Amino acid sequence: MTPSGKVLSVRLHVGDGLMRDEAELRAVAGSGFEEDVKAGTEGRHALLADSGTMAACGMKPGDLQEQITVEFPGLQALAPRTELLIGGARLTITEQCEPCKLFARRRGAGDPRAFIREMRDKRGVLACVLAGGVIRPGDPVFVAPPSAGT
Repeated sequence: MTPSGKVLSVRLHVGDGLMRDEAELRAVAGSGFEEDVKAGTEGRHALLADSGTMAACGMKPGDLQEQITVEFPGLQALAPRTELLIGGARLTITEQCEPCKLFARRRGAGDPRAFIREMRDKRGVLACVLAGGVIRPGDPVFVAPPSAGT
C-alpha cells in the first residue's frame, strides 16, 4: 500500500484555545488523545488539516486548532467513514470541520461571516479513533481498506 500523505506535526489541546506541540500523540480507541482536554468528545476525537491548504490560506501548522497537520493533498475531499492508518493508530473520518464564529473570533477575523465563508471546506476533517497507537511527525498516512463491520 502506497502512503497518501505524511504527518508533519502533532499537538494537544491543553486549554481553551491553547495548543502545545508534541513529539508524539497517544491515540486511545473511542476517546481521542491522552492528555488532550477535548478527549472523549463524541465524533470529534481529532482534527486533521492539510499543510498545503493551510499555506494557501496564509496559515501555519496549529492555526486551525488541529491536532495533526499532514501533507495530504485531497484530504478535504475524503468522505465520512473513510479510514486512515496513521502511525500505529486507525482513525475514521466523521465529517468536515466547518469554521464557526468562536474560531473566527480567536483568529481575530474582522468580519466573522466573511472569514467563515472563506474557510468553508478548508479547516480540515474531524475523525474518531478506532484503534489506538502512537502518532509521530514523519509517520505515513494511508487510506485504509474498510475494517470489518463498516
